[in-house]
Amino acid sequence: MLSSVHVLAILGYITVHSVALGTVFASVAGQHLQGRPRRWFHFSGMAFGVRRLTGFAFLRWATRDAIVQMLCLWFFSEVHDQAQLFRLFVVAKLMPFSASVNPWLAATVGGPELDGFFIVWALLDAVISVLFTVVPWVVVMDRDPRPPGRNAVKEGCYLVSLMATDATLIKCWQTVVCGSMGQLAMVTLGGKVLGGFLHSIGEVYFMVVWLMFYFSARCKEVRLGGRHFGLEDVAAALDGFRQ
Repeated sequence: MLSSVHVLAILGYITVHSVALGTVFASVAGQHLQGRPRRWFHFSGMAFGVRRLTGFAFLRWATRDAIVQMLCLWFFSEVHDQAQLFRLFVVAKLMPFSASVNPWLAATVGGPELDGFFIVWALLDAVISVLFTVVPWVVVMDRDPRPPGRNAVKEGCYLVSLMATDATLIKCWQTVVCGSMGQLAMVTLGGKVLGGFLHSIGEVYFMVVWLMFYFSARCKEVRLGGRHFGLEDVAAALDGFRQ
């Protein structure tokens, strides 16, 4: 039963993440193009996100899951208590789905031996999330109909390196607003429902911010002698939604 629920959670996470990214791109890019049915692009963005960004969403989840499993082997190999191991197993399976280390996770399996685990996980997850921030937009703008591969990840890392200071600053603000402390503050002030809604708005807001970061990095790449980039490329990507 737990395995079935876990598989359904993975499928739901990948679907929602893909739909959200596709809708954000269609909504934001459609604002900069004249004479296009914006409402239609919202729905087409959802379909395109599922079709085009599912592989990226799975890759992001799989990377985080692999990191968690390696950290479990490193930190918890000496734990022999079966009840404690089961709680650690459940927490480890939930962590790749969350935006950050939620406070209740530490309370569930609290103990001084977990401090190093959560600190290392937070650092590694921050690095991985920064490297993956513009990869979905690279995949969306790519005109190659084949599924995205490691070239998209390589190009995303290159674009982040062009504006590393700005990427670090945005990530710090995202951690403050959408991290465990920001989520706890929202829930405390607005309750679980309103706090969760505000937290979701914050997550979508930073999707838009990273899309703007991608456009800025591509423009800087042009100034450094890279390939051409302009509104016609955005229009071509939106036209690809219809195919």
